[in-house]
Amino acid sequence: MLLLVFRLREEQPLVTVVETAHLPIYAIRFPALAVCPFNHINWIRYHAAERKYLPRNATKEMREAFYHLLVAMEHVAFDYLTPIGKLLKRGPLPPVISDIPLYDLSLYMAFRCNEVFVWCEFDTTKYDCCKLFIRERTDMGVCLVFNSLVSEESKVKKIADPSYPWRVRDSGETSGLTFMLRQNASYVRPNSTAPFRFSLLIKQSEEWTQQLYHHFYPNTNADVMITPILTETASEARLIDPEKQ
Repeated sequence: MLLLVFRLREEQPLVTVVETAHLPIYAIRFPALAVCPFNHINWIRYHAAERKYLPRNATKEMREAFYHLLVAMEHVAFDYLTPIGKLLKRGPLPPVISDIPLYDLSLYMAFRCNEVFVWCEFDTTKYDCCKLFIRERTDMGVCLVFNSLVSEESKVKKIADPSYPWRVRDSGETSGLTFMLRQNASYVRPNSTAPFRFSLLIKQSEEWTQQLYHHFYPNTNADVMITPILTETASEARLIDPEKQ
């Protein structure tokens, strides 16, 4: 069906009418940006997680199984569960470990905004980063997302703020979102193969995720330029029979 649609699109190109090429930038909603860590486990919370998820009289077997589960979850993303599969192939986990909801555990071990960001600026105004970024699930795991409408928290934010999702007043290098990430080696498990780096996803506010992303490396400066493309359908066209369209 997908191939058929692509073929029809190539053979029968749509004819469009551009009403204006000068739409002011503030009329276009700024995209949602997701900052996603390579390593999804913040190991400074390891002992706190043991106290939270394991019984007080946890055995050595339970503690080792819990540790190996967290190691496997360092690489886990929504579309990549291979590390968990490899862990399960070694043998069954103790019931107290296998009963832990993985999403709940991943959310608890995920990075908080105050652990990741040093400072943030949007549309030339400085903000508390935790007021801009919300933890949200994507196919790359739990990320810190700006200007999204996917999570329940972001939907509540839209009700409280009529101007959300936000826009910018102007275009160019000084506009948009600027932030500095904090590099902290203590967040990463010693000998971990998942480094302390980040990816940036650029998506629409209602979009859950996006396959294209950029990498951020320690001790570097990255500039990402976004060119907006706004496509709308005239209300008159929606009333026309699909075959006539």
